[in-house]
Amino acid sequence: MAKRKGSKPFQISIKKVKQLSFGIDESVEVPDADDLNVLIEQNLSFSTKDDILFLLLNITFSSKSTDRILMNGIVQNIFVIKDLKRMVDPKKPDVINIPDNILSTLLSISIAHSRALLAQSAMGTAFQDIYIPLVNPEQVVKELFNQDVYGI
Repeated sequence: MAKRKGSKPFQISIKKVKQLSFGIDESVEVPDADDLNVLIEQNLSFSTKDDILFLLLNITFSSKSTDRILMNGIVQNIFVIKDLKRMVDPKKPDVINIPDNILSTLLSISIAHSRALLAQSAMGTAFQDIYIPLVNPEQVVKELFNQDVYGI
């Protein structure tokens, strides 16, 4: 459970994880690790009525030398956060202020889910040994949620 200073802890659970799409270009040779680029894009939405937060990650693997997309997957992570409305600014009901530690945890879980689902989808292909690398979720939060795009 995550906790904000001076308030009761947030109760968070995973409601659903779903791979929305997966694509792979097997006509391309698998590049060396040094030539591999991984791009993570996010889309965050929420429903205070249902206490639900949606975190969509779009993961794209491409060749640095050719910019050709090798593999792409979109994974939706749905979290239930009891009393989610406590994170919403009453003056701006369409804006959510998620504490960094909670956002970091949610992102870490979402990246792990994406890593597993993309690895499973790539099994049996030339790209089966390419994974989303391990990342520092706090650093990714700073970059991803300030720019909406994070490259590894």
